[in-house]
Amino acid sequence: MRRASPALLVPLLLAGCTAWGERSSAVHELALREPAVAWQAGSLVRGDLDGDGAGDYALAGRKGELFVVGILQGPPAKAGRHWTLEFPIGGEDQDALCSPAARLRLEELEGVPPEATPPAGNRGLALHDERCDAFHIYWDPAKKSFAYWRL
Repeated sequence: MRRASPALLVPLLLAGCTAWGERSSAVHELALREPAVAWQAGSLVRGDLDGDGAGDYALAGRKGELFVVGILQGPPAKAGRHWTLEFPIGGEDQDALCSPAARLRLEELEGVPPEATPPAGNRGLALHDERCDAFHIYWDPAKKSFAYWRL
């Protein structure tokens, strides 16, 4: 069995620590900014969500009977912007999730409504609970905030 050279392992370990540090910082920053939300660290996803070329972070959480999606502009820093979207759970409202078991995942933006024109190359988020149609969250450059649609 061949062993990796220590000179090769150090950059790999540092890269892993940096990535973990950014992820941990993102969760920490959202917790500081929105302390009423019980954030689910395991739900964290990373991708260029606002089309600026830098990785952004999205995290799911709960605030009472609301499901919350928090988005932190990357890289995580005290001066970075953040946004939250709140969704009721249950009920007959079109903006409600059917269950609290919703999950976040990155998605390619397809079928974006005509009024939405997200920057080319950025990705969106799908918020789904496997019981109802998913919410598709995207960056709206005209409003400089996140919006969503549902089929």
